[in-house]
Amino acid sequence: MPPKWDFLESGPPDAAHAALLLPGGSCAARSYELVMAEPALQGVRLVATTLPGNAGAPLGPDNHTIPAMATETAAFARAHGCDVLVGFSHGASVALEMVLSG
Repeated sequence: MPPKWDFLESGPPDAAHAALLLPGGSCAARSYELVMAEPALQGVRLVATTLPGNAGAPLGPDNHTIPAMATETAAFARAHGCDVLVGFSHGASVALEMVLSG
C-alpha cells in the first residue's frame, strides 16, 4: 500500500513550473514554509512534502532504501505535476537518486 503523503502547496495551479521540495530526514514539509511565502516565488507552484517515515509521517512499504524512496517520491512528483526538484540533507539524497535513476 502506498504511503499517505503529508504535503503543503502554494502558488498558482496553472504555473509554468511546479517544484517539489524535499526536506531532510527529521524535517517535515513545513520546513519550507518560509521559502513558500517568499514573494519572488509567487509565480511558481511549490509542493513541499514530508518523506514517508520521516518527521512522524506514516511509513510506506517495508523497503526504505534511497532507491525505493526515490521511486515512491517520483510517483508523487508525477501525480502533482512537479518538474523541478529541490532537497536538502536526506531530501537531497532522494532527489539525486530520482535524477540518476531517471
